[in-house]
Amino acid sequence: MFKALKSIFSRSTSSNANADGNNARALHFADNEAAFGYACEYIDTTIREEAFIPAIVTRVDKSAKGDTWIALKIASPDGGFEWISAPRDPSMHLQAGDLAIFWVGQTTPVLTGLVVNTVYPELHPTRGWKIKR
Repeated sequence: MFKALKSIFSRSTSSNANADGNNARALHFADNEAAFGYACEYIDTTIREEAFIPAIVTRVDKSAKGDTWIALKIASPDGGFEWISAPRDPSMHLQAGDLAIFWVGQTTPVLTGLVVNTVYPELHPTRGWKIKR
């Protein structure tokens, strides 16, 4: 299931991108914060089920049981909001400052979702964010 999701979110486009197929050029940002700022300003970050939204990892913690919890700043038009999530894969190596993709699982009664991957600060208008492998 998550391979399909990875394929879907890697193809998301920015709302102001001029998609010209193979001739389109990727946007390369100076760092993760710059890419996050661009996402807040120019990308549709509407919170809806099945959405993939850029986020900055602000903290990573392990519970007493060994579960990983990730504090995020999720992109939004007002500059982002803080939220807590878990990784899709418990073996993911995340650290504060990473640019990540948050997958929205449900929005009611409370927002839930997973961090599905980390990405480089590089956005192609037709292929989406460049995924870290």
